[in-house]
Formats: sequence, structure tokens, C-alpha cells
Amino acid sequence: MKKLIVFPLESLIGCRITFFGRTLNSIRIWFQSSKEETIKLHIQCYFRIYENDRLLLSQDNLYSPSKSLKGRKLRKFKWSKPEQSLFDDGVSEYRSKLLASNIKNIVTDNIDLQIYLDNNI
Repeated sequence: MKKLIVFPLESLIGCRITFFGRTLNSIRIWFQSSKEETIKLHIQCYFRIYENDRLLLSQDNLYSPSKSLKGRKLRKFKWSKPEQSLFDDGVSEYRSKLLASNIKNIVTDNIDLQIYLDNNI
């Protein structure tokens, strides 16, 4: 059985992102520390990821249909299904940038989470 460990988010600074995805509206980001430990972060608060001043992904993208859904498929849009939301589109489009990143800084007020990556995302 896996053990739940609570730790300060600042301990993620310097870690590398190894996975970025979602289960329903829970965003999952996995990190690898310099000690080769895997740290898994599950986010259920509002979050945003920017590249310089351009918004790449946010919590709001989960509830908007994918650009690939048209006609009949658009009418059947369910945000809970994988690969059907704008969030899923964004993760696919920016996956290589996200997975090539280390954490530079983390800012949160327990409502909003901002993660700054070393490649200006």
C-alpha cells in the first residue's frame, strides 16, 4: 500500500515533470526529484500555466469541448471523457514543453496554484 505524504510545495522546486494529465477534474502532475524519487501532485484547485504572457492551459479548459469535436460529436460532448476537452488538446500540444521542464517556483494562496517552469512556461 502506498503512503500519503504531505509536504510543502516548495520542495518541488528543482524537480523535473515526468507526467502531466487528468482524471476527471483532478489534474495529475508527476515529478522526479534530484534523489530519483517520484512525487505525484493531484490538483483540484484553480490553476493556470503560462508561457511568458500567453495562457496555455487552465482549469476552465476542462469544461470546453475539443476543437476536433464537430456536429453530432459536439452535441455529445462530456468533459469527463478523456480526449474530449480543450484541456486534453492543450496537454497533447504542449506535452514536449511540459515534460522538458523543471520547477522554478510555486505560488499558491490555497485557492489558485501557479507553477513557473524553468523554460519560461
